[in-house]
Amino acid sequence: MIKEKTFPILKNKISIDKDKEAAKKLFEKKLFLLMTAIYCEDMVRDSKKSISKYKFEEGIDEFINKNPKLWKYKINDTYYELIMKAFRRTDRCPHSFYKTFCHQCPTTCYKSEDLEHIEPIMKYAGRKIMMKHPLIGTRFVINLLMAKKTINNYIKTSE
Repeated sequence: MIKEKTFPILKNKISIDKDKEAAKKLFEKKLFLLMTAIYCEDMVRDSKKSISKYKFEEGIDEFINKNPKLWKYKINDTYYELIMKAFRRTDRCPHSFYKTFCHQCPTTCYKSEDLEHIEPIMKYAGRKIMMKHPLIGTRFVINLLMAKKTINNYIKTSE
């Protein structure tokens, strides 16, 4: 039986392909960027600029430049900083290869004031991502299911 907030630390127990882990982290960053952009589009009223005007890391800039539909999304400097903080946290996450949701993890990566900004984004945009970006939304769900399967397989074999 899994208790709430129980998240096994598998990093040293399973073999992790570094390339797959990097690809998963990049996907998580793209997803968070889109969720933040969706949230800002609907909820933030102060001055905003197209996400194509901001400088992100190489893989994210490439993703934005290859998808002109994303240029319509606008964010402001406050949310840009929040995105960059989230990207740094994603890079440092010890559970990224098999993680489900951050709020289910006992390793707290975010400060409470950051969580106050991130949670509304996730709740709001999480519902909309499937309508606005169905391929990315579906891939997110598949990643979650695969992570849960990895965790459950580990729990079964360690009992």
